[in-house]
Amino acid sequence: MASIPRKILISSGEISGEGYAVEVARWLHRLQPDWTLFGVGGEALGAEVSDRWATIDELSVMGFAEVIRHLPRLQRLRSRLVRRIASEGVDLLLAVDYPGFHLSLAGALRGRSVQVLHYIPPKTWSWGAWRNRSIRRNIDQCAVIFPFEEEYYRSRGIPARFVGHPLADRHAAALAAGEERREGLLLAPGSRPQELRRIGPVMARSAAALRSMGRVETVRVSRAASIDPALLRSCLAPLGEVEVVEGPLFEELRRSEAAMVCSGTASVETALSRTPHLIVYRTSPVTYLLARALATVESIGMANIVLGRRVFPEFVQGGLREDALVSSMVKLLDPHSRERSEQEKGFDELAARLGTARGAAENVAHMAVEMLDRRAGLVV
Repeated sequence: MASIPRKILISSGEISGEGYAVEVARWLHRLQPDWTLFGVGGEALGAEVSDRWATIDELSVMGFAEVIRHLPRLQRLRSRLVRRIASEGVDLLLAVDYPGFHLSLAGALRGRSVQVLHYIPPKTWSWGAWRNRSIRRNIDQCAVIFPFEEEYYRSRGIPARFVGHPLADRHAAALAAGEERREGLLLAPGSRPQELRRIGPVMARSAAALRSMGRVETVRVSRAASIDPALLRSCLAPLGEVEVVEGPLFEELRRSEAAMVCSGTASVETALSRTPHLIVYRTSPVTYLLARALATVESIGMANIVLGRRVFPEFVQGGLREDALVSSMVKLLDPHSRERSEQEKGFDELAARLGTARGAAENVAHMAVEMLDRRAGLVV
């Protein structure tokens, strides 16, 4: 029996989830070309949907303190989306990552005839386990990207399915092609202006020191599309003239000898690229103290969390110092060091732990179709 026309709102709250949302939208077009897709996200997602209801700029807030300050604006946006969902007759909300806002939105939709599929739900196994109650009450299905997450959520009464990791899909061809010639140091200071302001200067000073010591010949900086070039130059002034690259981060990582990366999706991508690296992060003092109080894991780097040990050095808050970064990077640049060897082993182990499932975006699109068809009685 053919599927009947449906309406889906795909929502991604930040750049890191934008690409994932776009990939799912494209698969939904292939599977159900007559369905109508709406979007909350950036320009890339906007190009895949009939109408974009809100932009990433309206949602982009990082950290507890920042969320509290912007809470009235976020609540107004949530109310606006709920009204629009009702007026347009949306059948399913497909939320991509960005759990704080999406759990709130899902809660506001509870009791309405809207199903919710959360792709990359809150990582409550690392911190914030109290959110499981909200997920259980307000999310119909979770699409998870680490194999162990499926059993974790299911054991807590939350329907979940492992769909594969989207980064493993995206870079499968490049990884199969083998190693490229590597040279120089790559800096990846994140996709948020507040991140750049806090970590950019110390990254720049460290890279400049390594260059003056002769440890690296060249330094490149990866600029995310969300970062203003003038702000980037200002925050990285200690480097002087430096090459700014704007292509896909993974490609730049694959041709770099080593990297310094901001914690987040970029750190997973760096580990998948098999690039020796260290992780940096700094947020507001209030946000950091709250995060430490709620955390159930010791690391912030996702690859370290998955591996269960600190393979990739992390420099956070007061520990983010030039001397510490330089000392760590000198060891990673030495191909015979213990630290370099440990990272090589970590790359292999991470690839194995991500599992063999492929086609994450396609799998999520099929989940959305199944959920709506099951409600309509088209599948058992």
